[in-house]
Amino acid sequence: MNINDMETRLDELIEGDPPFGEWYFSKENHFIMFPDEAYKRYTDQLSAMAEATLKEAFRVKMTIRKNGWSEEYLINELNRIKKAVIDKFPHRLFISDDQYMSMFHGVTDYRAAYATINKYRELIGYLP
Repeated sequence: MNINDMETRLDELIEGDPPFGEWYFSKENHFIMFPDEAYKRYTDQLSAMAEATLKEAFRVKMTIRKNGWSEEYLINELNRIKKAVIDKFPHRLFISDDQYMSMFHGVTDYRAAYATINKYRELIGYLP
C-alpha cells in the first residue's frame, strides 16, 4: 500500500463517518496511525463508551424501578406537595414549583426522583 492509497482510504473512512475525521486529526495525534488501524481504535473507543453509558443508564433505570419512580409519580408527588403548601398557606400566591418545594417541610423524595429521572433521560440521549 502506498501513501496515495492510504490517503484515499482515509478520505473514504472520513466521508463515511465525519466524526472519525475530527477524531483522527485531533490533538491526540491519532493521525500517526494507518487509517484502518485508527478507524478500528476509534470504533473500539466508541463501543467502550457506549457500553459504559448503557451500564450506567441501566443502573439508573433500576434505581428508578426500585423506588417506583415514573413520570406519573413526579406529577402526583408535585401535586401532593402543592396541595400541602396551599393548605398550610391558603392566602399566599406561589408561582414556581421551586417556591412550593421551598415551603414544603414534609417528607418527600421528589427532588431525588426528579434528578434521577433526568439523569436517565440524559444518558439514553447519548446512546446510539
